[in-house]
Amino acid sequence: TTWTGTVEVEGPHEQPVFMLLGNTNRLPRELREQAVSAPGGATVPLTLDTWRLMDGRLRGWISPGAKRCIAALREGRPAPPAVLEVSALHDDPTFVLAPGHDPGQLEAFTALGGAAPGKAGQGGRGHAIGGAGEHAWMPSIRADPFCVPELDGFLAAHETWIAPEALTLLQEVREEHAHAAGLVALSAATDAPLDVPTLGGELKPFQRAGVRYLLAQRRAFLADEQGLGKTIEALATLEADGAYPAIVVCPASLKLNWLRELELWLPGRSAQALTGTGTRASAPVTAADITVINYDIVAARLPALQALAPRALVLDESHYCKNAAAKRTQAVQRLSAAVPREGLVLALTGTPVMNRPPELISQLRILGRLADFGSGAQFGKRFRGPDAHLRLHWHLRARCFARRLKADVLPQLPAKTRGIVPVELDNEPEYRLAERDLVAWLQSQPFDLRELDARVAAALRAERLVRLNALKLLAARGKLHAALAWIHDFCSSGERLVVFAHHREIQRAVLERFPSALHILGEDSHVARDASLRAFQEPDSAANQLIVCSIEVAGHGITLT
Repeated sequence: TTWTGTVEVEGPHEQPVFMLLGNTNRLPRELREQAVSAPGGATVPLTLDTWRLMDGRLRGWISPGAKRCIAALREGRPAPPAVLEVSALHDDPTFVLAPGHDPGQLEAFTALGGAAPGKAGQGGRGHAIGGAGEHAWMPSIRADPFCVPELDGFLAAHETWIAPEALTLLQEVREEHAHAAGLVALSAATDAPLDVPTLGGELKPFQRAGVRYLLAQRRAFLADEQGLGKTIEALATLEADGAYPAIVVCPASLKLNWLRELELWLPGRSAQALTGTGTRASAPVTAADITVINYDIVAARLPALQALAPRALVLDESHYCKNAAAKRTQAVQRLSAAVPREGLVLALTGTPVMNRPPELISQLRILGRLADFGSGAQFGKRFRGPDAHLRLHWHLRARCFARRLKADVLPQLPAKTRGIVPVELDNEPEYRLAERDLVAWLQSQPFDLRELDARVAAALRAERLVRLNALKLLAARGKLHAALAWIHDFCSSGERLVVFAHHREIQRAVLERFPSALHILGEDSHVARDASLRAFQEPDSAANQLIVCSIEVAGHGITLT
């Protein structure tokens, strides 16, 4: 006549109940009098008095949630809807939500950002309460400062009970979060007080905030979205700190741009750009406030660069150093070691790769920030899983990462900006020779064609156009390599890009480099042009990030937005 079955718990916070799944006719009379019929059995109030009527008189399996509720009742506490515990399963400090009488809390917990569901199925059978076996079935979340606001919001809204060891750990991560909150806010700030009177122009409010962050952190990423003026912020940081001599390392295609910005923003500072590897790699470099060099020749010029005793190092497009095994990455690493600890090391990039954390390891090592995360192996292990990019973003901001999007600072931006990126022609001797020949030919021709016979004048005009177009094509060929590098770097940011080109040869070269790009060209049919136009107007995706257009065909009458 002994009742045999399963003891579960369920119900809202106000009226939790024991769920007795089995033959209710075999329940002791005192329990039957309280029982309310339910599918598969009956319910009785979840109280200590009820448990005393059940204890020793019922046989069967008691669920982990029921055991936790019973333990709480015995200690004189209310039965918990759920219990936050420290995982006995995970290597890294992790919270798990153990079941109480409210299964809805487990569902809500699993929906938190960064939470992972437990194993599917019915957990707890055959496992000790609070052990690794039982915890494997529970939803979990890393004990990470990034998760504190959302986790605290959940705990407050659901009145979840917190186990003592979990409370200790929670307090630790709360303190870490509070300590970092100011820097995280500054890393995204859109204004801050700052005065750099020797600058050649006025910073926008968000640029002042960026400089303030860099001055505070000394060794950091500046990852503002493309077009927000990272170059200007880096120069302002150097000037505000007086961090000279400084070395700027950038792609070869951007050296002229740096020199132009230096002349504009730091007119009182001396600057030079290094080219080639020199006759001797160790040949001394002339002293200057700022030395600009491209990544490709850092290794060859390293001894001379180190001899400059730089107080600051700026790495433009720092993702060029994402491969730790690359020669240029290793050379830049050695160069950064020449900067004193109190100096500035700034990594500029518009393309932070949060979804591939390992690519940041070598850049963090160059910044001298990898130790903030342990070792490279610990960094890779810590930032994995579905929420890795979110946690990584927060932790970087708390240490060495400033980033603002155009949408964040739109009121501070003009309606439209135009920028010129000067580049060196890689066929300059050929171009200059053709240019001199054209100038000499033009000087030998009549100045006023109106004085000539109409047919002769028309022929001369046509020849002038042919010769000028030939020179334009030489210029386009000389800029092609730099343009392709610039397009590649820009596309790494994930933003949309429209490329216009005049010569078919250049159009084909761009498409050969970016074969998945959409295109609207003279050789395309009207149907193909319309298909490309419609595809580019679709929501953002990798398939429609880049479109290559002929100036003649797409220069008017087409809306790409």
